Amino acid sequence: MTYGAERPQTVLTPPGSAVAGRARWDKGRTARSAEYAGVRPTWIHRTITAVVYCIFALGIHSSVQACSCFHAGPEGDYRGLLENTGAVFRGTVLRVQDLTGIPGRDLQRSALRLVVLQVTGVWKGIDQQVAYVFTAQERSACGYPFEEGKEYVVWADRDLGDAPGELVTDTCRSTRELQDASEQLKQLGKPKRVRK
Repeated sequence: MTYGAERPQTVLTPPGSAVAGRARWDKGRTARSAEYAGVRPTWIHRTITAVVYCIFALGIHSSVQACSCFHAGPEGDYRGLLENTGAVFRGTVLRVQDLTGIPGRDLQRSALRLVVLQVTGVWKGIDQQVAYVFTAQERSACGYPFEEGKEYVVWADRDLGDAPGELVTDTCRSTRELQDASEQLKQLGKPKRVRK
């Protein structure tokens, strides 16, 4: 007799009894489970996989695409957009500075970036040679990626929230690097020069 492995017990049942029918059903079910286990995914496996994939994909999408442009105007009609924008000017970036707060100013969020621009032409809303514009630091918060030394056509408004009274812009507005703003320049015409 071998030890360590028990021999399966044989249960004798009458051929026409309910117990015998149950034994035949269990035997068939076990055979089918062994035949299909891990070989063919069932509809429930496919459904669970699809649900997990969708949750994962939506989670990545929402974290990457957090910027939503609710107030963006119609792109392409720049003369019409000019009427609804507080300030539109052309300027070269002198300095870009991330802020944690400005003394004497009520900034509600610390994730702002100050952009200082030398104004080279004005269509609306600016009467000084140097403009101070705020934007969010992160692209995910619609912050515009200004770079020092580059020239831009800036579309900005007077803010009522994060930087009260200050000019703000973001990726939802029509702010563009000068080399990418040819259609804007064509529609807006020649800007006015700022008086010294």
